[in-house]
Amino acid sequence: MPLSQHNIDITQYDHIIWDWNGTLLDDVELCIDVVGKLLTAHGLPIPTVDHYREIFGFPVRDYYEALGFDFSITSFEDLADQYIADYDSRADQAPLHVGALPLLDAIAATGVEQSILSAANEAHVVEITKQFGLQDYFKHIYGIHNHHAASKQDRGLELISETGIAPARTLMIGDTIHDHEVGAAMGVDVLLVAHGHQSIQRLKNVHHMVVTKL
Repeated sequence: MPLSQHNIDITQYDHIIWDWNGTLLDDVELCIDVVGKLLTAHGLPIPTVDHYREIFGFPVRDYYEALGFDFSITSFEDLADQYIADYDSRADQAPLHVGALPLLDAIAATGVEQSILSAANEAHVVEITKQFGLQDYFKHIYGIHNHHAASKQDRGLELISETGIAPARTLMIGDTIHDHEVGAAMGVDVLLVAHGHQSIQRLKNVHHMVVTKL
């Protein structure tokens, strides 16, 4: 069965909720490149991939502080606006993770419902999934309308309510500690994948269901 390589029996679930950035979309290098332009403009060093995975997190404001930005010079809101504008203009440069499409296919073949829950702008996620030809895989695509990334949990609770599927029959797949926190608030099982925005050790520090790739 799908996910059997992760010792997860898909037949116990009626709904799979996917995170988008870092989980299905392999955009870590793009994110570093985009934030790197901001860092260079402020005379700050660009993190390596390993260092990035050790400091990235939510709330995003804390991550920006860890990068060294001084909000007394440039506000967090202005930095976030610049980041999102550049990222959105280049998001089609990032590929899907290897293994993402075969797994989406395998789950779809079982009849299990699939959705996306993202901390990214909802309209952007809808558009990029169309560009990849993925829109038919997902019954629901829930993002946020505040790109300062503050309310993924609220949107997740709304998604659970909208589907009517019991949390006990739902699995969320993500790549960050925040995904684990959101899943816990939703009352669903969570599988974390360590090929995205946070290191495997950080993920294992908070959760036991962690795999290296899809």
